Amino acid sequence: KMKFYVVFLFLLRKRIGGVLFDHWRREWHRRGMADGGRQLQRASEIIGVAAPWQAPKFIWKFAWRLQQRSLPWLHRNDEAAPGNTCVNLQILWLKALGGDEIAYAMLPQKTKRIVAKPLRSFYPRLHHQNVLMRSRFLDNALQPHLEKKESQIKVCSFGAGFCTRAFHYPHIEWIEIDLPTVIHQKKALIKDRHDFLPNAAPKLKHLSANLSDISSIDHVIDSALERTHKSTCVVFLFEALLIYLPLDAAIHLLKAAARYAHSRQIDAILVFADRIPNVSHVDQEAAVQSVLLSTGWSPLLSYLPKPGLARHMGVARLAL
Repeated sequence: KMKFYVVFLFLLRKRIGGVLFDHWRREWHRRGMADGGRQLQRASEIIGVAAPWQAPKFIWKFAWRLQQRSLPWLHRNDEAAPGNTCVNLQILWLKALGGDEIAYAMLPQKTKRIVAKPLRSFYPRLHHQNVLMRSRFLDNALQPHLEKKESQIKVCSFGAGFCTRAFHYPHIEWIEIDLPTVIHQKKALIKDRHDFLPNAAPKLKHLSANLSDISSIDHVIDSALERTHKSTCVVFLFEALLIYLPLDAAIHLLKAAARYAHSRQIDAILVFADRIPNVSHVDQEAAVQSVLLSTGWSPLLSYLPKPGLARHMGVARLAL
């Protein structure tokens, strides 16, 4: 009987382990690692950022919810009192944890110490590492264009949230478009943390808009890029915005950006770390390219997949 129970328990453990492994594998397939993480590792090597930990989904969920529930405590004495609209505040903390010193400066002076050096190096590489991968990809993609003369480049960032890039490139004209509540929160945050920010952003402009409203998108782009000279290169930047928009609004926004640049014969670049509409998996580069072509953008100049919601990272130029 003892042998029977031992064999039974061994087979039961193997069965349960197999079920759990299959479930874990399916979850990571949805997150973009159906090949055992080879795509992720390749993207990590190209970008120059260590890959996030391939932990079970429940660990990722636990870490996300723990951070979310900690925000009221972290900001309990914060006079700026920013909200977590569209998880912007969480992303700001994650960017600080990933080493963005501007993001770190925008956090409350007392509680931000929990993500200071060297303590931040002890955190497991989860959400902040995923955000760091997409941020570094965007920075690398933007760099060649931002080296141009300041009169020859503009960056139009859709759904910018609490993005800090305008402070890293203070000589560039930067237009950030987001919901009125988010713009109000960010302005209050910048004003309150002004003495702690290492750089100013004198050319940063904010524009309030609801990008889910298709009827207003063309007017928003016209307002954002008024007085743009033909010799100017416009970079349209998308970072984790399209995943929150209705499908028709996401498609219309991509088309409107291309249509604006084409009608004014402006050189335009599309730089994104987002989820391209109508493309579910990360490994469907041809599908991403097809959607971009249908919205007025040329074949991809570069493309990398990564796990997570903002799983498609790439660069495309205006199709003339």
